[in-house]
Amino acid sequence: PPDMFATTGQNWGLSAPSPTALAAADFAPYREMIAAQLADAGALRIDHVMALWQLFLIPEGHPPADGTHLRQPFADLLRELAAQSRARKAVVIGEDLGFVPDGFREAMETANILSYRILYFEQDGDEFAAAGAYPTSALACISTHDLPVMATWWRGIDIGLREAHGLVDPETSKLHAAHRERERTGLLRALERDGGLAAGAADAAAADLPEQALDAAHRFLARTPCLLCGVRLADLVGPTEPTNLPGTVDAYPNWRPRSPVRIEDLAEHPAFARVTALMRAERPRPGRSAS
Repeated sequence: PPDMFATTGQNWGLSAPSPTALAAADFAPYREMIAAQLADAGALRIDHVMALWQLFLIPEGHPPADGTHLRQPFADLLRELAAQSRARKAVVIGEDLGFVPDGFREAMETANILSYRILYFEQDGDEFAAAGAYPTSALACISTHDLPVMATWWRGIDIGLREAHGLVDPETSKLHAAHRERERTGLLRALERDGGLAAGAADAAAADLPEQALDAAHRFLARTPCLLCGVRLADLVGPTEPTNLPGTVDAYPNWRPRSPVRIEDLAEHPAFARVTALMRAERPRPGRSAS
């Protein structure tokens, strides 16, 4: 549905599964899909996990704004997901971002599906949540494939991209740009409080992201009580272009930006070496020292 990132909504061009057909098949198609995903994995991240609860459907030939939500057989889908998770001894992470129905996150926590907490979004106004306020049953990270890396977020390039591709109007874009300036100040305050960033070590008015802020952001997330903490490779070595620009199809090269650093050279990359070292120090593996 329409939101701050796409004011006219998004049409993904996907056919939705029929809840009545799934029930008639005793949920075998869903069960088999989850089993296939977990055949060689110890963790499963479900994109837009609210689809277990509801799907946003758009009538053929209509704009997204004419769409509506269709409830899904949540209890049945959750039961099948839990059975596969237990059988495979796999962790399940739900990307609970966007329109989250009331009570959904509580149901996720009850089912031991980890929430997905993004640094950019954990704020109230211009103030970012303290590290200790993050939930335990969650995976914390800076961004996702649908969001800019921190260096690009800092410069507000994502705001210009959304306007350039017609996802928001120019007036909305100006509001987002003004808010981003305040966000940078708020983020640095949070990093000074909980991320080990020395006071005054980073300037909110700097044109480019200070490397001290990148390091402190990862240290901040590592210090949350979240069971898992993710590091996005692109935040460390690039590319700086967004992996995916939601709401576009052919107008943007979705999923095609490539890392400028070869796998063989990752360990020597300065940002990769710094951040992996500090993450080991903040979150050493059980039974191992941080060295």
